[in-house]
Amino acid sequence: MASGQWFSGRFDHTVDSKGRVSLPSPFRKVCDLLAEGAPIELFAFPMDGCVFLIPKPNMAPIVERFRELSFSRKDARDATRRFFSRQQQLNCDSQGRILINEAARKEAGIEGDVVFIGALDRMELWSKSAYERHMAEDGLTFEEIEQRAFDGLEILPAAGPEAGS
Repeated sequence: MASGQWFSGRFDHTVDSKGRVSLPSPFRKVCDLLAEGAPIELFAFPMDGCVFLIPKPNMAPIVERFRELSFSRKDARDATRRFFSRQQQLNCDSQGRILINEAARKEAGIEGDVVFIGALDRMELWSKSAYERHMAEDGLTFEEIEQRAFDGLEILPAAGPEAGS
């Protein structure tokens, strides 16, 4: 991803009966910067109970990882098959909407009220109820998740008077 550009925030939207939803304006701005004047292209695929939305420039490292897999390994072929067969290429229409295909919407339970969240190099589109359930499920604090995800490596500076000492 271009240095200084990432997706962050939460935005509530609604998917219409045809499966169209408007990209949040701040996300469109990041996509425009990444596209460098070209039309916005996104790749969508269901994962973790939501639909991942990844701008084309951010797909390059993912595609390269798949290309590095050994064609002679069945698990590598299966992973490639499953990942790319579920992927959908999207473009924004003139109103800034994207059309999520029915299979992806069904797999992620997306209809009606939805939530877009920024997740660094990608956006995630969730059913509003599934997102709220997911966030409440584990009951962990950000600090506990940080500890697990970064294996004890602090990503945020310590707060309080001892931080400067």
